[in-house]
Amino acid sequence: MGGDGSEAGRGETIFAKVYPDPHHRRHVPQPVHGSAINLALPAIGAEFSADAAMLAWVASAYLLASVIFLLPAGRLGDSWGGRVTVFLLGVVVYTAGSLLTIFTPTLELLLVFRFLQGAGGAMIYANSVALITHLYPPGERGTAIG
Repeated sequence: MGGDGSEAGRGETIFAKVYPDPHHRRHVPQPVHGSAINLALPAIGAEFSADAAMLAWVASAYLLASVIFLLPAGRLGDSWGGRVTVFLLGVVVYTAGSLLTIFTPTLELLLVFRFLQGAGGAMIYANSVALITHLYPPGERGTAIG
């Protein structure tokens, strides 16, 4: 678990950058982002002249992608390239989806980008807990996970 360039060493470095304060390790985009969008739905509806059914999809697209990709992302982290690689890929996908939602011209593209955010969030969420359990001894895992 040192700075020898191994996956554990890289994981510690990446985890320290993403979660700098040890008391806030449980703040992953997944749960927070899913409920925060509900506050913006009225403004999104006004911007795109969307009805209630389409606005429900704005919130649901993220959740749907999260559910679809959570188990495959965990499995991918266990087998292909390691947990750190999939975690970082999730950060990139989530960030790209977030940036693209800012500049979307149509509601349909917003749904696609929300789905992309959900896929990235699933990669982050599935592998963050695995990284914590790998980086912390059994006696400290409960505190680290929260």
